[in-house]
Amino acid sequence: MFVPVLGALHDAGIAHGAIAPESLLVGEGHITLSDLSEASLSAVDRRIQGDVAAMLASHVIVVGPDRAVAGTVRNLEPDRLEAALPYVQDAMLQPDLRRRVKKVAKLATISDLLLEQVA
Repeated sequence: MFVPVLGALHDAGIAHGAIAPESLLVGEGHITLSDLSEASLSAVDRRIQGDVAAMLASHVIVVGPDRAVAGTVRNLEPDRLEAALPYVQDAMLQPDLRRRVKKVAKLATISDLLLEQVA
C-alpha cells in the first residue's frame, strides 16, 4: 500500500528525505511515517520523486517486487508515478536502502515492472 500521508507531505511541498522500512509505522488500518529529521520544506521535485522511489524500494523490501509494484500502481496517481520512474535506479537511492533492495530484486526489474504497468 502506498502511504497516503506521503502524498499529503508532497502536496504541501515537503519531502521526507529518509524513507526506509523502519520509517513506516503500521497502525490499525493506516500507515504513518516517522523520522522527519531529513525532511525539507519547499522541496524541489527531485527530492519528492526520490521519496516516491524510496517508498517503492521500502515496499519491495517488505512485500517483494510484484506486490510492491502492484500496490504502487494501484495507489499512486499516474502522473506522480511517471515522474518518479527515472528515480527508480541505483544511483538515486540511499546506499543502505539500495543494498537492502538488491537482496530482494534488481532495481532494473522493478523499473521494468513499473513501465509495463504504466504503458
